[in-house]
Amino acid sequence: GSGGDSSIWSRQLASLSSNHHIIAPDLPGHGQSQGSAVCELEIYANWLMQLTEALQVQPFVLAGHSLGGIIAQQFARMFPRSLRGLILVGTGMRFDIPDGYLDILDQDFESACEISGKQAYAAQMPADLLKQGINMLRRNGPATLKQDLQLCADFDSTQWAHNISIPCLIMCGMQDAIAPCPYSKQLAENISGSRLEYIDSAGHMVMQEQPDAFNRNVLLFIQNKCS
Repeated sequence: GSGGDSSIWSRQLASLSSNHHIIAPDLPGHGQSQGSAVCELEIYANWLMQLTEALQVQPFVLAGHSLGGIIAQQFARMFPRSLRGLILVGTGMRFDIPDGYLDILDQDFESACEISGKQAYAAQMPADLLKQGINMLRRNGPATLKQDLQLCADFDSTQWAHNISIPCLIMCGMQDAIAPCPYSKQLAENISGSRLEYIDSAGHMVMQEQPDAFNRNVLLFIQNKCS
């Protein structure tokens, strides 16, 4: 997601790796990857293509969360033959980024991190999850977060998402305040044959908030649609 890194997938790496080869990459300029955040989705898609070719893992199932979900859509558009399946989490065909938030990000990065953290998690989530999320944004810095949010603001797949014909699982937390459930519903209506799952007691960070339900849906999808 925007300003994020691979640390959000720790519960998936721990649980799913016993049966599957799981790779959680950091995008350029995020987490432990060098470089800087980029301004075009095509660059990220090409970077991911080069990475998976180098690792010799094609074809594979690609999961993307939020910003990662729009990168995953772009990858599916550009390289459909590389994919066995697509998992889109807390994302949509378009994003609404409030201008007021971008103003706060320009003026007070710490406040922007606090706002993002509180929006990202459902109200009943443990305080340590919120702290981890805020610290992740701090680690990756204001330039990365702003560039990521600009990509989300500029994205629009409404004219071509219906062309995606890869088996697709779409998941959304019922309390997602950043990419609300109608975003996922619209995606499911446009990607033919996709499966839509709403996750109870979860906000935007559903893979962290409800990892057991999330992982169960991923495993069923891989077993039933991608094998």
